[in-house]
Amino acid sequence: MIKKVLDYIMFSRNPVKYARRKGVKVGEGCRLLTNNFGTEPYLITLGNHVSVSGGTSFITHEGAQWVLKGLDKDKYENTFGYGKITICDNCYIGERVTILRGVTIGENTIVGAGAVVTKNCEANSVYAGVPAKRICSLEEWARKFLLSMPEVDITRYKENKKEEIERMYCIDSEVKNK
Repeated sequence: MIKKVLDYIMFSRNPVKYARRKGVKVGEGCRLLTNNFGTEPYLITLGNHVSVSGGTSFITHEGAQWVLKGLDKDKYENTFGYGKITICDNCYIGERVTILRGVTIGENTIVGAGAVVTKNCEANSVYAGVPAKRICSLEEWARKFLLSMPEVDITRYKENKKEEIERMYCIDSEVKNK
């Protein structure tokens, strides 16, 4: 119990340092909002400028060989299923994504919230779903994203983020206070 509390405190203070201390290879300029690096964190590599959202899980081992061991203990007794997980430079991993062993996520890639990544993801792409599938290119997504952006007064945004977001999305101050 004390170890869990200390882990939480360490993670809260400096998530990147925490991950490195656990054995994760972390590049420069990363943002980590998860502390679930599985049982073999030393098999995980994060490139530069990688953002990993909360609730994301890295699964670097295969536990399902348990069933095979139940079928034929002698044949499968000494079997193991481990695999590296690599996230290349400039990637965003959404909320509650699960990444399985042996996966490489190419550079400039977005993985949408809740996805289960079972296979490699090509660079410059957007993936989502269970299992994760390629949705579109990063270029296509960027175009759609910019079209959906409301007009922003960046000065007002920097001064009062909440007010500017409410203005951008037409949230009436009378309604929100009820």
